[in-house]
Amino acid sequence: MNGEGEKSMGGDIDRMTLTPAGPDDADELMTLWMDAFPLKFAHVMGDSALPILREWFEHVPRIFEHTHLARVDGVCTGYIQFRFADGPRMTDGLCALWSTVQRRLGFRRTVICMLRLAHGEINGPRAGELYIKMLGVRADCRGRGVGSALLNFAETHARDRGLQRLCLGVVSENSGAIRLYERYGFKRGAEHRFLVRWSSGSPGYYVMTKDL
Repeated sequence: MNGEGEKSMGGDIDRMTLTPAGPDDADELMTLWMDAFPLKFAHVMGDSALPILREWFEHVPRIFEHTHLARVDGVCTGYIQFRFADGPRMTDGLCALWSTVQRRLGFRRTVICMLRLAHGEINGPRAGELYIKMLGVRADCRGRGVGSALLNFAETHARDRGLQRLCLGVVSENSGAIRLYERYGFKRGAEHRFLVRWSSGSPGYYVMTKDL
């Protein structure tokens, strides 16, 4: 153990650690969000995505709940965020985001931005599930086992809580992530398309599950 709540991971992975994220990690986490999902945030927030996210992180500390950062030799390489059926939803923090977005984008674009973010929260965990809200690996660190280590961590976390299923959503064009999840035992459900292109810029997405 390298600190309270920290877990060492095995494989460069034998030098990888996972630590709970907090406000002091805001810049690293924001960079990882933008690196893993550049099209999503640009579609929702435009060129103002980075400053909007920075203010959101400052005013909504709950964003860091159930988020862990992966580091290899001290360098942040990826992250994972969980949601539970009895936990808060990201929409709980949208009110705190409203003024920031309106100041930068104006009222009309703020309404659209909020509706897009809220649409992305339609799906979530059911009883007995651990929902992987976000999982990302820095582009130059992919293919090194970081994603697999994060999924292993999620499964261990779910089993420790007595949960029976892992669940996540993935956009349909992200074939690399889909292949990783299927290798890990996830099964694809039906493709969802209703308002997905409008809300995220993607043609559709799948909800994928793995029974434990």
